[in-house]
Amino acid sequence: MKPWSAVSSATAGEYRRLLQGLEDCAAAQRQQLADQLSASARSEFGLSHGFDRIRDPDVYRGTVPLSSYDDFAADIQDRPENGLLGEPILLYEETSGSSGSAKLIPYTQRSLTGFQCAVQPWLHDLADRYPRLGKGYFSVSPAARKRRVTAGGISIGSESDVLYFGAELLEPISAISLVPEQIARVTQISQWQRLTLVYLLRATDLTFLSVWSPTFLTSMLSELPLFAEELLRDIHDGLRHPFPGAAPIAPDPERAAKVSLAISEGPIRTPMLWPDLQFISTWTHGSAARFLNELQHLFPHATIQGKGLLATEGAVSLPLSDFAYPVLAVNSGFFEFLDDAGRSYLAHETLTGQEYQVVMTVPGLYRYRNGDRVRIRGRACRAPQLEFIGRGDLVSDLVGEKLSESFVCRCLEHIEGFAMLAPSLVPRLHYQLFLEISDERARERVEASLQTNPQYAYARALGQLGPLELVAVPHALQRYQKLALTKGQRLGDIKFPSLRPETDWVARIRS
Repeated sequence: MKPWSAVSSATAGEYRRLLQGLEDCAAAQRQQLADQLSASARSEFGLSHGFDRIRDPDVYRGTVPLSSYDDFAADIQDRPENGLLGEPILLYEETSGSSGSAKLIPYTQRSLTGFQCAVQPWLHDLADRYPRLGKGYFSVSPAARKRRVTAGGISIGSESDVLYFGAELLEPISAISLVPEQIARVTQISQWQRLTLVYLLRATDLTFLSVWSPTFLTSMLSELPLFAEELLRDIHDGLRHPFPGAAPIAPDPERAAKVSLAISEGPIRTPMLWPDLQFISTWTHGSAARFLNELQHLFPHATIQGKGLLATEGAVSLPLSDFAYPVLAVNSGFFEFLDDAGRSYLAHETLTGQEYQVVMTVPGLYRYRNGDRVRIRGRACRAPQLEFIGRGDLVSDLVGEKLSESFVCRCLEHIEGFAMLAPSLVPRLHYQLFLEISDERARERVEASLQTNPQYAYARALGQLGPLELVAVPHALQRYQKLALTKGQRLGDIKFPSLRPETDWVARIRS
């Protein structure tokens, strides 16, 4: 059986279950809540909140308070199984909050199943929509750090990204992938970039690319000239030992000549390199939208498909070809949606056009405000379609202006490429707009957009805030990326924000 046929067959059941859940969203979500509570009923948290007596979402919402990571941190780090979970922890995944502090998220088998309930229907939909799919690239983030474990000996990070697809997909996904997943063990970023480019550039049969941020691709290809001579030599001569555990890369002088022609004399000609490329899966909403034109210009022959919202804590939404926006991952957890007044709505109660903050119940996290803000863009049968618009918990407030990331993202939406707002305290309180080039018209337009926020306009009128300052930083995107890497973020996970609350970004990004 061909790999994509095997993928389609293995994922058909989960795809059908998703469609059934979309048809009866309320019932699917009630079942998710029942499953989550039953699995954790004997944990300390479950016993103290009477999980065994809760029968419906209204009782659950009236019994268990809304929470943040800080409410669970001690149990997660000290005694997670007894405190929060009724099953063993397989691993932890690490993420950072809006303040940049690290958070460890416990993963059980049910956590992985929750991801598979979103990823498998997506793969099935791809196999159906693109019948000519063949080889491709699933982004595997280089750790750029040694493997770590907790004091209790539990791994931080997964040994294999295939874990999130499901064991039944291990063989076909490995057969489809052009870049071996073991490359994630390469800890030097420059070495990882060069080797990844070798595998991709020598491939004549690339049909898809699946990455997180669009800048993951644009940044990597922008580095290509730095490695051009080495890359061409590696493709021409081959590599006997690409990295420990990897098979040799065979010499291919003919391909090296074609690559040389495609990357010389101006912009990279991707249609010449990969004529069979059909689609690129990447983030398309929130601050990622500013980088889509550059990506489409770089790959004019490929369709760009927006990814769903897959937080480290759990899968929230996934794309399906029949719908314009990602659909709720109804079988991946129990979800609530908070409006600006703090009222909780169930998925089937949400209103099209309204914005909400996501609240999720997944293994070890109960009524957890993950900070993501979404807009309801319509219905997928009876379930909502979701557009990610920013972090609801990220707010900058110097004098009462309360600028949220989702609002700032809208103020910057006319700008292509890197654009970020941050507060400054000197020589007086004001905000700084970081761009890659000096663009006074862009500054004026952003200032005008910011003043549609009444509190910001009032603070400007009173002189509490000075005018918006333009700070031009050449190669700002690459500088931000390198700074994030030094803070321990994985390359594939780096998000480029519209707003940061720290007041020292001139020094940070120019260092």
